[in-house]
Amino acid sequence: MANVPLLLEPNYGTNAMTYLQMLQRLQQESSTSGTVPSTCQNVTGDLARLCGWINQAWVDIQNERSDWFFMEQPVSFNTIVGQQAYNAAQAGLSSFANYDISSFRQYNVSMGFGSEQRLLFAEYRRFRDLYQYATMRTTQAMPVCFTVDYQKNILLGPIPDNVYCVNGLAYAKPTTFSTTLTHRRCRRNTTWRLSGKH
Repeated sequence: MANVPLLLEPNYGTNAMTYLQMLQRLQQESSTSGTVPSTCQNVTGDLARLCGWINQAWVDIQNERSDWFFMEQPVSFNTIVGQQAYNAAQAGLSSFANYDISSFRQYNVSMGFGSEQRLLFAEYRRFRDLYQYATMRTTQAMPVCFTVDYQKNILLGPIPDNVYCVNGLAYAKPTTFSTTLTHRRCRRNTTWRLSGKH
């Protein structure tokens, strides 16, 4: 696929376009007849079709990679002594697709950042054999490992014996444009792709 930006670093430039600007540009580039639109709200006919194409292109771009920088969102939560599993809401997320399993770390809140350590990821079945077996089912200590279960809950092992701040990254679910959204986070060539420039 030509001109698909790989986003090797989070530098998205300043050439952002609004949804309306993309609609106007696509109308011009596709030689679609009619007056230049002044809004994306309640459009009909050809303009509605162009809006649909822009939205579908945006969803397709988001689905091309599971690790786009512009879809990253922070995860941060404090553990509760004796609690092993934390759901998305407890991790401060309302909507997300997946976690970046290489990004997680933790530190003891009472000791500060100096105690911060990476959390190693273990596949769920491996984690289950290590931390949900025999005496490890109830052993409490500083977490050194985590997994994500089938409900996308984060499980820590061993079970926290203190308050630790766990932080990492997650990736947002693909979204469509709203009529007021400013497309701020992608590079200019991603915006061009939305308008059909391959």
